[in-house]
Amino acid sequence: MRPLLFGHDCNAMEKKIIGEKLHSVILSHCVYTPGIMLEYRSKCRDYMLSMDLGDLVFRTDSLDANVIYQSACSLYEECERHQKHLYDLARFWKDKTRKARGRVIEIVGGSKIRRSGDAFM
Repeated sequence: MRPLLFGHDCNAMEKKIIGEKLHSVILSHCVYTPGIMLEYRSKCRDYMLSMDLGDLVFRTDSLDANVIYQSACSLYEECERHQKHLYDLARFWKDKTRKARGRVIEIVGGSKIRRSGDAFM
């Protein structure tokens, strides 16, 4: 299964990211681009652990270029598996968010909220 949208190609080395800022990796994951996180704060590790990618986060105060290089090579070799993992997690969190939104509407009173498409008015 190739869950790729936007024509990402696992054979293109430039389709991977090593990011130090949290949102650089989050945004790459939004388009199913695997990445390595350089942890400058605990929120970076927290995010990667929530995505079940704890093996791809490295503290900036104790970097080992060889370890990061090996992780990047592994990421490249297993690109499709990583992309599928990101796709599956995106679907999981999207479904969970929709269910939570539905519960909030029920609590607040759905009849009092007018909707236009997916945006509330």
